[in-house]
Parts: sequence; structure tokens; C-alpha cells
Amino acid sequence: MKLKIKLPVTVLAMTFIFMFSVGVSATEVNTNHTVENGDTVYKIAQKYNVDSSAIINGNGLSDGGVLIYPGMTLRIDSNAQNVPNGNYEVSAGDTLYRLAQSYGLSVDDIMAANGLTSDRIYCGQILYIEGAGTVPEEGDSLEETTDDSSITLTEEEVWMMAKMIYGEARGESYEGQVAVGAVIMNRLASPLFPNTMYEVLFQKNQFSAIDDGQYYLTPDETALAAAKDAARGVDPTNGSLFYWNPVKAPNNAFLNSKEIVATIGGHVFAK
Repeated sequence: MKLKIKLPVTVLAMTFIFMFSVGVSATEVNTNHTVENGDTVYKIAQKYNVDSSAIINGNGLSDGGVLIYPGMTLRIDSNAQNVPNGNYEVSAGDTLYRLAQSYGLSVDDIMAANGLTSDRIYCGQILYIEGAGTVPEEGDSLEETTDDSSITLTEEEVWMMAKMIYGEARGESYEGQVAVGAVIMNRLASPLFPNTMYEVLFQKNQFSAIDDGQYYLTPDETALAAAKDAARGVDPTNGSLFYWNPVKAPNNAFLNSKEIVATIGGHVFAK
């Protein structure tokens, strides 16, 4: 006679995270989950049809010895999943724009290769980057200003620029947010504009975020990172001094008289 043995189920207040692959979701998931008794990362991943790595990377967890607990809020972001056969681990400070510049790719190239639905990436995430594992040539990683006229900003000025980027361009891609910051930096260096951050940002009728109060919102991490990139000279606008949304300002004679040198997202950039 065979005996059937039932093991008691113990509901733990804290649950180990186990790494199991559940496959990469083909659809975008970006939501929050409140941990309940008996939850594990594996179970939560199955519920949302994402890989366990999406939860681990998206919440700054670890795949060994880390606990989750009831009441804990987890971010569930399919964009944070590891890619099978990936060759690059995302480090603190990395952005898709920086990676694209470093390896001679476009942001769209990296997004397509990794099934990303937005430009969000997370520290510890494993991506496939064509050319990763090789050392980029010196000076080839980013388009930075290297002349003696480069401007050094204080932390307060970087924060002010981040507020403007967030107010003006938080719906744009990361590159588009850096581009707005680059225009601000170019104005600081131009004799056609004031030479202090405050005066550039608050110059009359220059930034709609001042007029509608969007400037006074608290910027997110993306806007702050974009401000830091712009502050160190990254300029995807080719030296532009002006930008605008042509859908919202189609008949501005002054802006339309400018030479458009770049289009990034919903903005055009001109000298």
C-alpha cells in the first residue's frame, strides 16, 4: 500500500526570493504589486507574465538571500527583464542614450534588440549590446564638449536645470530630455543670452514651464540624469539655441526663421 504524505504549509511572514525563469513577456507591464502572505518572486512573476529578473532588477533586489514581506510594494516592470544571452550588465548611471553613444548604436537599436518598450533600464539588468565586451576607443563614448569654454555648474544649478527639463520635456525620451538641457547649456555659453542659470531659465517668454508653473514640480531621476549629462557637455542638438514643438507653435515667424538642425521626439531644435 502506498502512503500519501501531506506536508503542512507554513505561511511565512517573510519569503525567500528564488530565481526561476518564466519567459520574457511580449507585452508591456508597468504596475505595482503589494506583497501578500505566501507570495514569492516566482509566483508574482507568473501572475504578471514577466521574468523574475524584472522584479529583482526593478526593485533593486538580489537573487540570493533577499526577503520580501507582506505589505511590501514591488514595482512590476517588464522593461527590467534580463535578456537571454545578454552581454552587458547595467551599472549605476547608465542610460540607453549613453550606451548607444558608447557603442555606436541608436537608442532604437538597443530597444529593439532587447524587446524594450520604453527607455527605462535598471541597475543590474542584463542587456544585449552589440559590441559590448570590447573597449570603446578613447573619446568615442559620448559627445562631450572638451574646449576650455566648457561650463561648470553647481549642484543647485544642475537641480534647477533638471526642474526645467522635467517641466518642459518629461514626456519625451531620455535623449529628448538631454536635448532640452543641452539648449540651456548652449544658451549659457552664448553671448546672445544671459550667462547665469537663473537668468537663462527665467528670461521672459523663453520657457513655457515658467509661465504655466510646470517648472516648480519636483523632477524625477530621469530628468536629473539628463541634466547631469547635459551639464558635462552631451549635446544631441548640434549646438542648438532654440527648440519648440511645431504642432503647438506652427505659426511662430521668429522660430520658423531659424535653421532646424535636429528633430528629437516632439521637439525641433535650431540655431
